[in-house]
Amino acid sequence: TGTIAMKAPRQISLTVGSSMVDLTPVGVTVQGGQCLMQGQAQSTVQGGLVNVLASGVATVQGSLLKLC
Repeated sequence: TGTIAMKAPRQISLTVGSSMVDLTPVGVTVQGGQCLMQGQAQSTVQGGLVNVLASGVATVQGSLLKLC
């Protein structure tokens, strides 16, 4: 149970199979077959099938919406 710390001025990329995490000074990109994301202030999610849970206001766009 240790800690790994990395610093880079432009980019850090992690890839495992078809999954990828890309960190830049502008933001973080996560790609994979299945992703779990939790944002404290705001989250934007893009995908063919998206499930969204919000404790505040949720804005959803799509060609077909199922609201529960």
